[in-house]
Amino acid sequence: MGPALVWHQPDVSLALSGMSTMAQVVENVAIADRAGAGRLSADELQLLERVRQAYQGLCPVPCTACRYCMPCPSGVEIPSIFRIYNESCMYADPLMGRMRYKGPFA
Repeated sequence: MGPALVWHQPDVSLALSGMSTMAQVVENVAIADRAGAGRLSADELQLLERVRQAYQGLCPVPCTACRYCMPCPSGVEIPSIFRIYNESCMYADPLMGRMRYKGPFA
């Protein structure tokens, strides 16, 4: 969920965002100043929904990395495997997925 959509939620009064540069702080403050519940138009909400659906369509395994499946009794790092698989599908790069599968999971 992007910052604009987070701020669009009526129950949100605070959004925590990782920042590592002053430019990111300035950008986040500007977004917060423009944001607020109900400020997104119907067209903007529809666009965000289409983007969300397109993104989800690129990831065949709908894993949120909640780690509910862990620990695996067979020692499989399930969320990492799903992430590698999803990214190899998203970027149409099965070779990179194979290489990452063989290496340490990060």
